Amino acid sequence: MKTLKKLTAVLLAVVMTLAMASVSFAVAAESDIPTLIIYGRKNQPFYKADGTPVADTATPCGMSREEYIKKWIKPVLKELAVGVATDNYDKYVDTLIECARPIYEEEVLPASGEADNGTHIKWDYQKNMSTAVHGGKRCYVFYYDWRLSPVDIADQLDVYIERILAANGADKINITARCLASNMAMAYVAKSHEGAYGHPFRVANLAFDTPALAGYITVGALMSGSIHFDADVIDRFVTSYLNNNDLFEDESMELLASTLVTFINHAKVLGLTAGMVNKIYKKVSDKLISGIALVSYGRYPSYWSMISDEYYDKAVAQIFNTPELAEEYAGLIAKANEYHELLSDTNEETGRPKYADLLLELKEEGVNTAVFGKYGVATVPMFDGCEITGDTRGTVTETTLGATATTVYKKFSSAYMTKAEANGTIQYIAADRTVDTSTCLFPDSTWVMKNVAHDVFLDSTYALINDFFASDGSLTVEESSRARFTDYNNGDLKPVETADNGTWTKNPLVLLLKLLTALFKVFVNMLNKQ
Repeated sequence: MKTLKKLTAVLLAVVMTLAMASVSFAVAAESDIPTLIIYGRKNQPFYKADGTPVADTATPCGMSREEYIKKWIKPVLKELAVGVATDNYDKYVDTLIECARPIYEEEVLPASGEADNGTHIKWDYQKNMSTAVHGGKRCYVFYYDWRLSPVDIADQLDVYIERILAANGADKINITARCLASNMAMAYVAKSHEGAYGHPFRVANLAFDTPALAGYITVGALMSGSIHFDADVIDRFVTSYLNNNDLFEDESMELLASTLVTFINHAKVLGLTAGMVNKIYKKVSDKLISGIALVSYGRYPSYWSMISDEYYDKAVAQIFNTPELAEEYAGLIAKANEYHELLSDTNEETGRPKYADLLLELKEEGVNTAVFGKYGVATVPMFDGCEITGDTRGTVTETTLGATATTVYKKFSSAYMTKAEANGTIQYIAADRTVDTSTCLFPDSTWVMKNVAHDVFLDSTYALINDFFASDGSLTVEESSRARFTDYNNGDLKPVETADNGTWTKNPLVLLLKLLTALFKVFVNMLNKQ
């Protein structure tokens, strides 16, 4: 009798375990198609071969970034001063490289572009199956070593997706990917569509949140050495950035800071500094760009996937600028080339990148794509084209796969608006006249948010993505609950309204008035707080 009771208890435990497993892994919800979400970089911590954690790049050598900068600022400035005095910047460049090396040395990949030094993430795509709630729906999540080539990650994705489909009894999956993950997802889509995995194509529909498919100017221009400093561009960036970020509790301090930068620029101080930086950069660029890249992000195949065709060949030549480097990093270069040839290279017949042609082909086959971009601020003021409105990481043209956009403090001209009216595309232009999505790859399923930081991903966006998937990808902007252009103010998304985009001027009388006004406001606020 006791044996029977024990056997019954064991069987009950097995049944309960299987029931819990089915709850955990079968999450197809209202449709029979499960959803997989893939996050961008920094999605998992790294470990060494012996299982100990890899040093966090946010705390190099166990220091805060502030402490680390304080440690290196004197030797860097010392060598810079010597370089200016002697016109020989070799030691200055060497010092900068040695400053960067400890930050990344435990995380970077070997010259092969493989994690064959034993560094790894602990999450195992062959054993683990993770879920998370996004937009009110439980979805599967895929974690991965974000340093690796998207082409290699694609093979892992295939294994994981097959496990998901088996757990749900499904034959299709919806995929949401954000930032760098769009490249991982697209590599899987391309290989799967080509029949590389020996089974039918599995993707039902796709959604990309600020995708890196078109590349980011901050990666492509930097890695290719396409750097240029312009005083006016820096001035406008600072003014725009201060106006769009709560760096000061006191708004008058923001006005004072931005006005002072403009005032200094007008006095030619900033211009002289930018001119000097450009002069020095030309002397050090070849050694500096290559040296910094090869102790940091240049050693990640994933970052090479975020370089558009416009910059790619120049970046390869810039980073691996000697026969010895090209030979040493042949494995890494091969991995970078493999992704580029698969998706980023321009199709000479269509004039589009290969990823764009594939997505359009998939649309013809019934696989639809939604895209979510961001705008409102300029990118880092170091490159030509950096003033196109974006989210500081990439321009809105990049993250929407093709929107036409203005630079900061500019609007589309009256002639542009009149032409759009005549062409019937006026509804694709934001009310603030800065972004036009009629030129996007998917103009009717592209939503754009203003004043949202690149690394902020809103749950309301995923609720909309869930609606898009529930409609089998037929949901358009006109039919959705969200306007084509929304502004992120105080945590709420509201339709973009006609608004002043701000002004920037070098008129000395206007600048003096702004500066005096800013100083007065700061003084009044200080008195009120006492």
